[in-house]
Amino acid sequence: MELLGLTRAELENLAEKLGEKPYRGRQLAEWIYKKGADRFDIMTNLPAPFRTKLSKETSLTHAEVIARRASPDGTAKFALQLTDSNIIECVFIPYPDRITACVSTQVGCAAGCSFCATA
Repeated sequence: MELLGLTRAELENLAEKLGEKPYRGRQLAEWIYKKGADRFDIMTNLPAPFRTKLSKETSLTHAEVIARRASPDGTAKFALQLTDSNIIECVFIPYPDRITACVSTQVGCAAGCSFCATA
């Protein structure tokens, strides 16, 4: 089971399913979403047996940046490879008062942006 994307409530339910109190799910959420943990062994406030169960029954898979391009205007484009080998793209576009992020969250996005190869 992939943990990235689960809500805090779902992580609490998972903790209970694995024999822990719900607050362990909240701790897990903090490690994943606040601290950016990508391994269970660094989650030192979780009991070792719980971390072992998590590593055997779940995963924390991050997309891998496989390509990066920057333009002189500061625009940056990234190609991300998912665990199923599909590729999505995201573009960061700077403006004087903000940064816009365009994220293709599906393979073969139908938006058809001229700068995106997933269209």
